[in-house]
Amino acid sequence: MVDYLFASYHLEDCYYISDAKILFSFFESMRDLNYNSEHVHRRAAVIFHQLLEEAYRLVYGVKHDIPYKFEALKDELDNHLEHRFEINKYCSNHEISAPYMIRGFRNYYGVTPYEYLMKKRLELAMRLLNYSSFSVKEIAARLCFSDQYYFSNYFKQKNGVSPTRYRNQH
Repeated sequence: MVDYLFASYHLEDCYYISDAKILFSFFESMRDLNYNSEHVHRRAAVIFHQLLEEAYRLVYGVKHDIPYKFEALKDELDNHLEHRFEINKYCSNHEISAPYMIRGFRNYYGVTPYEYLMKKRLELAMRLLNYSSFSVKEIAARLCFSDQYYFSNYFKQKNGVSPTRYRNQH
């Protein structure tokens, strides 16, 4: 089956893709999956297909067809991991309706802007837990969670373990 998937993306040969940081994000997503979730296999399959699609784009020089307004919103979200972000204010400033932006973003990226932002914040939280001495409370505050208890519960819901246990395991 794997051979068939690679063939369907025309990636049967061995390729060297320089400066492909985007591909690394797919491996991180696979690593960060909640393996206690009942949907883990489905999510892993989606990530694998996204990885192959992006590799195909890089190997064959196919450009993304994502409209600028959605790429700009994604960039803005990436810059707000440690700052509050209000989609309604952003859309108002750009004279675009929030429902339109949310729907379009989901169509192109597979998640809503809020889901994307929270996923990125959790990825940053895991890095901070692994490589910093910040307390759970400090990490929660840094990542704009209302309090450490909400952060801890959300983290555990998404990762299957509490932030403290995650830190101790890594």
